[in-house]
Amino acid sequence: MQKTAAKFIWSYLKDFKYILLMVLLTAILSRLAIQSGAYVLASVFSFASSEVSNPQYWETLIKLLLFTISLSLIGSCGQALSMWIASRLIPHLRSVVIKDVFAYVNKHSISYFTNEMAGNISNKFGLLQSGVVDFFMQSGNVLFDFCFLLVNLGILIWISPILSIVLVLWLVIMFFAGRYFGCRRAALSKQTSSQQSRCSAVVIDSIANYSEIKSFANYKYERSNLLKNLRQWRQAESKEQKQKCLMNLYLSLIADSSVAFFVFVSLGLLYFKNIGTTDFIFLLTIFGRLSGVVFAVNWAFNNMSRLFGQIDSALETLAVEPEIVDSGGAKELNIKTASVRFKDVGFFYSDQQVIFENFNLTIKAGEKVGIVGSSGAGKSTLIKLIDRYFDVKNGSITINGHDIRDITQDSLHKHISVIPQDVCLFNRSLADNIKYGNPQADEAEVIKAAKQASADKFIEKFPDKYQTKVGDRGVILSGGERQRIAIARALLKNAPILIFDEATSSLDSESEKYIQESLKILMKNKTVIAIAHRLSTLREMDRIIVLENGKIVEQGSHLSLLRQKGRYAQLFKMQSDGYIQSN
Repeated sequence: MQKTAAKFIWSYLKDFKYILLMVLLTAILSRLAIQSGAYVLASVFSFASSEVSNPQYWETLIKLLLFTISLSLIGSCGQALSMWIASRLIPHLRSVVIKDVFAYVNKHSISYFTNEMAGNISNKFGLLQSGVVDFFMQSGNVLFDFCFLLVNLGILIWISPILSIVLVLWLVIMFFAGRYFGCRRAALSKQTSSQQSRCSAVVIDSIANYSEIKSFANYKYERSNLLKNLRQWRQAESKEQKQKCLMNLYLSLIADSSVAFFVFVSLGLLYFKNIGTTDFIFLLTIFGRLSGVVFAVNWAFNNMSRLFGQIDSALETLAVEPEIVDSGGAKELNIKTASVRFKDVGFFYSDQQVIFENFNLTIKAGEKVGIVGSSGAGKSTLIKLIDRYFDVKNGSITINGHDIRDITQDSLHKHISVIPQDVCLFNRSLADNIKYGNPQADEAEVIKAAKQASADKFIEKFPDKYQTKVGDRGVILSGGERQRIAIARALLKNAPILIFDEATSSLDSESEKYIQESLKILMKNKTVIAIAHRLSTLREMDRIIVLENGKIVEQGSHLSLLRQKGRYAQLFKMQSDGYIQSN
């Protein structure tokens, strides 16, 4: 995606160049017809005042009037046609921009969404699409007015080359004045848009975490935070509005004084017989509109400069380069079973703290491996590296011998199911959330997956059953119910690699019992990697890996590790009694 407003807009302009050319030609022809009608009307006034004695006076007058009306109708129809073409283009353009930007934003890695507030991204998304559409609409207005100036410049060259030179000089002055104010406003608009996005981000963040605000009784704190951001937004917008008023004042003074000058010059030309009465009347009609048109063009250019700033502000957030991209020769992964291997893996985050160094681990196809360790040992990072949320700095991670950097990200993620501790559900129906694992699944398959996940019992209690909307992030469901929906979703996805990231750590004993029964069905014939602090979830694992500071310090079955009386036994002993009953 293009990184600057000019390039971004041009990337869409060139896609619609033939439509825009049609609009331009139609606008020129319509303006030419309208101004020709105005010139004929000026001839009518001149004829009406000087040719009364002509025997064909009324016949000629009526013919001139009819011709004037015909030209005006042609011009109006042409203008209406141009506007109709533009109106058909705008909705299509909006949908194309939204589609393209949505696709690009979804290419970003997990770190992008971690570092950016969701409200800021959402607001910048809206500012970008509205900015582009408004820019095109302003461009249409400028196009019509520019055609007016172009046609009238041609007429002035025919009537009086002196006046055409004066008009060109005036247009140059207006252009540079508008450009000066436009550049200043673009910079201020960029600041205003950024402050607006921050305010939107604060509001959305507060709404998303309303339960925390309630539980901590921090409404006043949130209000104070919002007021601080609103104050910064107001200050930025005040500066922009001040610049807008100054521009309005200067351009009005230049336009109005120039019209008076044009009339003065035209009177001089009429006095010295350089132009006739018809030309003079026509020039007065031109000058009557010229000031308003030129002012409108400059005003539109200024608004376009504001939109440039708005689009630039949005692109600074949305158009950054994705950190993780598919290689040029990336291939689709298509496997039924999966083995995973870490070979000499080295990894650190941007703060340079080393997480893994020469790390090696092989997980056979169909093997069930548990990962344990204290906080900061590297458990969650291990999972993120398999899912390629980050790229390793050294070494490689392979699935069935394929380096995951040589596999397309979409096909990699299709082969991995992740059940996290905090399950994210969409504000859609229960059926839609389950079907997210396989959008092509039919109703029978959805119900079967829900039954296997022990989710059908609580689903049937809702009045709308599977069509029940779950609310924002699944707020109407308990933690255990959300986990069962996640398991049903994973059952439908049926990926060969299954990852549990603290999937049952926040559940009560009864909910965990139901979940464990569902997990046995889900794990069948899968390569399983399970992270857990609650060690009861790892009893059935073929092998348990104990991590400390990014290194494997122990590995073996649950019982063999207990007998070693090492780090795993120490972690087990630290936990409350009743989680595990060893045989």
